[in-house]
Amino acid sequence: MEKLIKSLRKAYDLVIIDTPACSSVSDAHVLGQMSDQTICAVRWNKTPQEAIKSALKRFEDIEYKNISFV
Repeated sequence: MEKLIKSLRKAYDLVIIDTPACSSVSDAHVLGQMSDQTICAVRWNKTPQEAIKSALKRFEDIEYKNISFV
């Protein structure tokens, strides 16, 4: 996957990878380490705060700092 991302970066200005929810599987965390920025989409008054805290903690555990929530 890392080779694929490097190849895509050479060919395109922007590469967007959509992954399953970051709290449910580890794909987002593994790919996050290969990315410049990670965006987690949450729904106001619908996404439980504990789910958001858990997702943030998992990124903090791998010392990943380039995360944004929308």
